[in-house]
Amino acid sequence: MNVEREVIAAVLRDRDLTPINDAGVTPGYFLNREDRMVYQSILDHHTKYGQIPSMDEFHKNYPASAYKLPKVTDTISVYLDEIKADYEHSLVEKGLTDALSRFDSGDVEGTKQAFQATL
Repeated sequence: MNVEREVIAAVLRDRDLTPINDAGVTPGYFLNREDRMVYQSILDHHTKYGQIPSMDEFHKNYPASAYKLPKVTDTISVYLDEIKADYEHSLVEKGLTDALSRFDSGDVEGTKQAFQATL
């Protein structure tokens, strides 16, 4: 499953940003560009109108045939835990790749700095 779309579907279902804001999840946690843009559009709608778009309003901009949302049955906290874990994994992977690249080029100080930045 695509946890990013599960988060989006749960936000649209619940029409409440409180849990996602409390969890500290920002658009940057959405690693897929399209999902990040869709989530940002939900935030923009909320800023402009003071509420999360209804499913009908959402599908005007993102037709179900073009942007498929999964059916979500769990609380949003489950999906938030998953997206945060994916994001952290991505950060560690990026940091390790950077550190390894520096190590392979003989840059020991840069390797240490990359490890520190990752942690």
